[in-house]
Amino acid sequence: MKRFLIIGILLFLSVSLSAQRQFRKPLKSQNQGTNLAFSNYTVGVKLGCPWSFMPDSELQKVIYSGNFGYNLGIVAERYFSKLSIGLEGLFSQKGTKMYYDRPYQQSLTANGTFHREFYMGYNVASVRIPLTYYFKGAVKDDKVIPYLFIAPQVDIPLGFNATIREKQFLFENPPTQTTITTFGGYEEKRIEEVDAKALINASALGGLGLMGRIPTNGYAIIVKFDVAINYGLRNLAEEGFIWKWNEQEKKLVKKDNNRIIRSHDLEANLTILFPIKKRLRDACYYFD
Repeated sequence: MKRFLIIGILLFLSVSLSAQRQFRKPLKSQNQGTNLAFSNYTVGVKLGCPWSFMPDSELQKVIYSGNFGYNLGIVAERYFSKLSIGLEGLFSQKGTKMYYDRPYQQSLTANGTFHREFYMGYNVASVRIPLTYYFKGAVKDDKVIPYLFIAPQVDIPLGFNATIREKQFLFENPPTQTTITTFGGYEEKRIEEVDAKALINASALGGLGLMGRIPTNGYAIIVKFDVAINYGLRNLAEEGFIWKWNEQEKKLVKKDNNRIIRSHDLEANLTILFPIKKRLRDACYYFD
């Protein structure tokens, strides 16, 4: 009987010590997490600067100096093993700026330069759905993770333009376009209103970036920096889509595609994301 009692006590002590060792193991830190962002979901904010321009197929030898605008918005992302899908809503300022110079003869022995420049700006509300591939393991310990992404985007014009011009805040409602012409001692500045409805745009976005993860006590902050090309798909010079109404013939005819104006931009963005984590509870919570 004593023998069985001693064996039982030894087995109990062995199991007890083993359990204590298991419970004393530290919880996995944020640095050891296998998830891309320490969570399946993140939400955050995006700040950026697009450089936008609108090439016109009817213009040649024109220099596009472009319009520097801004991106402000909120983002959400759903992560998988090496992929993620996101949803972004942005408030942006876009536009275009271009100019050209032409020499002309002022007199028998002197030449002058005919200069013309054009610029415009407008605000849009944009929605994009980025699909991102992360090169996990490309950098030791995943201190930074390179990634590539593509996204469809839709821009809805807001009917005004809020920007900084000549170091002053400018608000135009509706937005305007400005044409400046100078030659010799002559200078003309013409300002016209812009039909914002014609600026509805659909585009395709592609880019690359780096993601860094800043672990904190039981949490983390995700920081992403990327650059992208945004290629406008819609022809802004169209009078309709496939068909338009001909007033003279009183019937639908195919639209004229001879002139093409598209809106493109190059952009750089900084995104700060916060993981959405499930609340963890220990055993005492359930015993309560």
